[in-house]
Amino acid sequence: METHRRRASAILLLSALMAPLLCAQTVSVWLTTDDRKALLQPQPDTFFARSTSVPLPTLVIDDRAAHQVIEGFGASMTDSSAYLLAEVLPAANLPSVMLSLFDRTKGIGISFLRNPMGASDLARTVYSYDDQPAGAADSNLAAFSIDHDRSDVLPLLAMAKSINPQIKMMANPWSPPGWMKTTGSMIGGSLNASAYSALAEYFVKYLQAYAAAGVPVDYISLQNEPLFLPGDYPGMSMSNTEQLKLLRDNVLPALQAANLTTKVLIFDHNWDQPAFPQSVLNDVAVAASPNLGGTAWHWYGGSPGAMTTIHNLHPELNNYVTEASGGTWINDEVKQDFEMIVHSMRNWASSYVKWGLALDQNHGPHSGGCGTCTPLVTINSQTGAVSYPVDYYTLGHFSKFVLPGSAAVWSSNAPGLISAAFETPNRTLVVVAYNDSSSEKTFQVTWRQRSFSYTLPALAGATFTWKWPPKVRSEAHAP
Repeated sequence: METHRRRASAILLLSALMAPLLCAQTVSVWLTTDDRKALLQPQPDTFFARSTSVPLPTLVIDDRAAHQVIEGFGASMTDSSAYLLAEVLPAANLPSVMLSLFDRTKGIGISFLRNPMGASDLARTVYSYDDQPAGAADSNLAAFSIDHDRSDVLPLLAMAKSINPQIKMMANPWSPPGWMKTTGSMIGGSLNASAYSALAEYFVKYLQAYAAAGVPVDYISLQNEPLFLPGDYPGMSMSNTEQLKLLRDNVLPALQAANLTTKVLIFDHNWDQPAFPQSVLNDVAVAASPNLGGTAWHWYGGSPGAMTTIHNLHPELNNYVTEASGGTWINDEVKQDFEMIVHSMRNWASSYVKWGLALDQNHGPHSGGCGTCTPLVTINSQTGAVSYPVDYYTLGHFSKFVLPGSAAVWSSNAPGLISAAFETPNRTLVVVAYNDSSSEKTFQVTWRQRSFSYTLPALAGATFTWKWPPKVRSEAHAP
């Protein structure tokens, strides 16, 4: 009993010592407004105070309720992106642009890159890593080569990883080589029944070649947007039963046989079709594989709650938003980005990846497909001049501050306000709040019985960060 009294007294004393430290906490603030007059712009610091009974809308943060681990935020190193960065941008300007993308101090600290395996719509030409003349095949992949990527793509990926070694790499095909398909072309069609084994080996050779080039790949998916068959750029239809067969009977065994630890993300398509990944994950052999990583999603259909549905069924697996393009068709990109990223983080996403990393002033070059997508950096094809669309700044509200390995923690919303909160490995709390209303909002953020207040303009977003006081947390959590 005496031991319990001493422990209770120590906790009370510690709480008294913590109070002034927590009240004195400085909160750093970065702001983006809907009129774009402020773009990830630092604001004057604010400070914690003791919570009051002032009736303000309140965002409550509970760092003791940790959810998914965050792996990264980023975009895709498409053929078009690599070409613009390596061949159009003046060479003297490349280091500063790469720092603006991948460095957290001088830029937004991108930490997740998606790499098309061959051509996508954001490419100058249609190509794979084993193209053959019409009517010919290469079942043994004797002609396989990643030489296309050696001039621009691989050097840029290596440079990005040298700036930010925590970058996660994902790769996936928009289409395998045409000779593997029913159309004999990278455009249209589905996978020939006779080509399942060859496509599995295609993945293995790609992963081995990239690792040998110094760019190991953490994740693959088997097919970009398997439920959409484009008519003017590479694509391939793949049903859930076809994906299950390819994954279970071919790709997973091939990865194991090659001693590759790369993990497979299934599906890689919209939130409106959760039955597809659910059916694949229900297979016992797939679920038991050490090379299964989780589910990849796009935001073009459905709602982020689909990820929570899959998480509840398979809490041991992660969910990844792997494509979420901005575009000229979006009426309010600031609103769209803050809403989609916040709601993705609140629904168990471990990543949020925009589409093309770089495009020119005409949203190209592209070979069919999207001519209205917006990138993170625009490089003028005539002058080489660089500009940054608003997508760069909205993503930066997360990527610059939420380090890989951060935990998403519980946060509440409030009338007209949405939030996502994180605790980083260096004991920094990060809260992103967005005013989802057409009027200015004054609110408070409450954390461990302390709070600060802030006023957000209409349709504006802000990132708030603060660090734990030295040594407080470990003592506060002591038994």
